[in-house]
Amino acid sequence: MYPFSNAFLLHATSSAEPVVGLFWSILSISAVASGLATSSPLRLFVGGALLALAMGTYESMVLIGPAEVLLILYWDELDITSNRALLVRFLAGCILGGIAVYVPAYAISGTTNPASMLRRFLRTGGGQQIFGGFRLSRLINLPIGFANSVVATVPTGYHGIRWLFRTYRFDSTTISILMILLTAGVWTAWTVHRVMLVWDSLRRRQQLILKCCAVALAFDLAALLYWDPIYDKLWLQPLAVVFLAWSIMFATWRRLLRPRLMLIPEALLLIVILGTGFARALRAHQSPTPCLDGAGDVAAVLQPGDLLVSGWDPVSVLYNAFYDRQVTQFDLISIASNNGPNTMRILGDAIAGTRARGGRVYFLGLLDMPKYRWKPFVGDRVHLSYRSLDQIRECANPVAKLLCASGHEETLWRLPRHCSKR
Repeated sequence: MYPFSNAFLLHATSSAEPVVGLFWSILSISAVASGLATSSPLRLFVGGALLALAMGTYESMVLIGPAEVLLILYWDELDITSNRALLVRFLAGCILGGIAVYVPAYAISGTTNPASMLRRFLRTGGGQQIFGGFRLSRLINLPIGFANSVVATVPTGYHGIRWLFRTYRFDSTTISILMILLTAGVWTAWTVHRVMLVWDSLRRRQQLILKCCAVALAFDLAALLYWDPIYDKLWLQPLAVVFLAWSIMFATWRRLLRPRLMLIPEALLLIVILGTGFARALRAHQSPTPCLDGAGDVAAVLQPGDLLVSGWDPVSVLYNAFYDRQVTQFDLISIASNNGPNTMRILGDAIAGTRARGGRVYFLGLLDMPKYRWKPFVGDRVHLSYRSLDQIRECANPVAKLLCASGHEETLWRLPRHCSKR
């Protein structure tokens, strides 16, 4: 079921780094399990090094590490000394693997002082001042994020429960989300109930693995609550852990309870996940990439030396991924995440510099963004006012209409020379 889950399908068919990090973390777990089964210190060392590589690829993948430590420490209940020796090998692999991964990367990127490297390693990236933080709204959205990671649930541009009811009220979209959420909740409660029923029938190491899964989920869910419970990349690892724990429970449940009717909940879940996942994968395979033609139209207009002020809209993202042509891109939202209101001064300097060298200035995915979409994130969290672009909106000229196969429409705007941003 995991390969057809929504979170996996969204990223396994692309070159996104989370899937590569997930791959290294799975290899790390495999090396650790194999090393424990054969009492091989070398495999434990390799497992630790692979975990460091997983972290270097995508940081959240290291959150499986505490579960691996627990598994090693309690693997052999009769030989605690041997467990500790194997744990030392694993931790040595983590440390030396981390040095091998991070030191060259930092040196190549210009950080050569050891103290500066350590500070950089310990510093939390990802714009935690904008995206990070524990809030009650994130706890409320956690079940929705779980449901959406299994089956595509939330609409594009989802900004929370209040946004959902304000935008869709009680139409079919809201009702379908509530039904999927209810189904996911019932399945989760039913699964936990069955774990409790079969717990005494599980072997000691099966119980240990389930405890390790609980530890891994605790760390993964903490990351989701801190960053964003709807962020599907962060669901890749916890979803794998959930299905691993479920498979252990279900194998014992099926062995103990023979009636076939007891398999109906799993059969229905399997049909829903495989059916929706396969249908979505097939549709994506047969359809052109939405907005890729629009990105090509933008590339045909822009010339070397021009400035493109863009947001996080589909056309801007695809243009940034597939086109370059020596055009300077000013990611307004990313820059505002670090600079807040000072972003407009930085933008003014970029516009002046572009004009000084004879380039033209374009805007994409920002000037036509409605206020109700701007305010929840760009306005309230990035602290960039919607009205900060009013002067540009008044004098910018539309250059091209960009149509996407999904029905999404954007406009490429050009800023005339007489229009300036002070």
